Amino acid sequence: TRSRHLTGHAVDVAALVDARRGQVYARLFAAGAPLGEAQALSLQEAAQRIADLGPAVSLIGNGATVLTEAFPDLAFSQRDDRVAPAPQALARLTADRDPVSNPPRPLYLRAPDATPPSRLPGQSRQTAA
Repeated sequence: TRSRHLTGHAVDVAALVDARRGQVYARLFAAGAPLGEAQALSLQEAAQRIADLGPAVSLIGNGATVLTEAFPDLAFSQRDDRVAPAPQALARLTADRDPVSNPPRPLYLRAPDATPPSRLPGQSRQTAA
C-alpha cells in the first residue's frame, strides 16, 4: 500500500532542502520507500521528477517554498516548509546506536565550491611556457 497522510489520502513525498544557486537537495519517496539516493537537483529537474510522481505528492522542507515559487503550477497535495526534525525524534533515532560502530558521516551532494591552492604560500607562480 502507498504511504498515507493524516487525511487518509495516498501520497508520495518529496523532501527538499534549499541548496541555493537554483538547486534543491532532494530525496523522493513512494509508498514510504526512497526512490534512489538524495541528490542535488536543478529546480527544473526537481519539478519534473515531482510531476512524474503524480498529483498526490507532499512536499516537505524549506526547498518546497523555493520550488513552488519557481513553479507555481506544480501539482502537489500539500506543503510543509519545516525542515528540521524534532530533537526528541533525533534522540529516539540515535539512542540505540553505538557511535563507535556507527560514526557520523558527512553526505556531500555536490562538489565543493573551494579548491585546494595550486601553490604553497611564499611559492612563486608558475610562468606560462
